[in-house]
Amino acid sequence: MKTNGTLKYKSKHKILFDGRIALDVTVVSMAMMGMTTKAIAKATGLTPSQVSYRIIKAQKAEGVDDGYRGAWRSGSSPYCQQVKRIMLPKFSAHVRTTLPKMFITPPVEASPVRT
Repeated sequence: MKTNGTLKYKSKHKILFDGRIALDVTVVSMAMMGMTTKAIAKATGLTPSQVSYRIIKAQKAEGVDDGYRGAWRSGSSPYCQQVKRIMLPKFSAHVRTTLPKMFITPPVEASPVRT
């Protein structure tokens, strides 16, 4: 449809982040947890392009400079800080109990002595 010399497109999906469309909120929430576009697409059934579109719209609306996933990776996200505070002791306990077992080598048996 052409109006006043400009093209107008009828949008099939309106992005709403107020909870009326739960999938939009889920996509952005997963991005805030550092998930990749491919992983979000697989979990939600959307295409990677649809996922990227929702994330970009949310980041622009919120004025996020380095992106949700960048903030997660750098540790500057407030959500990353909360997860770190809660989970770091559990991860540390797992590392202390699991990794040493992986590095203990069984004793080497001496080859039999020939007489």
